[in-house]
Amino acid sequence: MRIASKVKVAALTILLVYPVTSGAQTVTLADAKAFMGTWAIDVNTQGGPMTVNLTVKEVAGEVTAEIGGGNTGNPMSAVSEITKNGSSLVMQYEADVPQAGLTSITLTVEVAGDTLTASFDIAGQVLPGTGTRK
Repeated sequence: MRIASKVKVAALTILLVYPVTSGAQTVTLADAKAFMGTWAIDVNTQGGPMTVNLTVKEVAGEVTAEIGGGNTGNPMSAVSEITKNGSSLVMQYEADVPQAGLTSITLTVEVAGDTLTASFDIAGQVLPGTGTRK
């Protein structure tokens, strides 16, 4: 195997085994304390305004979350990954989006008391939202 090929294989192996995290960190219970509870998040979409519920809680010592419901008529979706980026929580989940089907969504939230600022990244389209603690 040529040296250039060996370098490419080594670089690919490093990227697969040690993915780049862009500053994201694992979330601890202490990190998520201000986010714990149920939130009603209002967001304006192309289809009009909607409200979704976000619940952040502790289960068996781990931070978990689910999102959905509200006035969407959709069931709650489990958040598959929660990381911390600065003072924000970043959540990854999938939801059924009209005319798009099952879609990966990144939700970034920041909290100030009982108010939440949200940013939904849906296939590259970013939708801002604001939430209040229920």
